[in-house]
Amino acid sequence: MDRDELLDLLASFDSVEAELKEIEGVRVRVATPAALHRLKRGTVRAIDRQDAAVLRQRFDLADNRDE
Repeated sequence: MDRDELLDLLASFDSVEAELKEIEGVRVRVATPAALHRLKRGTVRAIDRQDAAVLRQRFDLADNRDE
């Protein structure tokens, strides 16, 4: 993992689009960038909206509010 990457922990993960990644030899299930963007873009917390903007730019994601 790059030092500039952060982790967000989700309590309920079953319905979130995810993929398997290997981090330091351990396989973990992580939310996709698009799933995180959808979760964060409309929250009341400013830090979540900022995270959504970074995800949108870094992964070239559309901001489709109709999803």
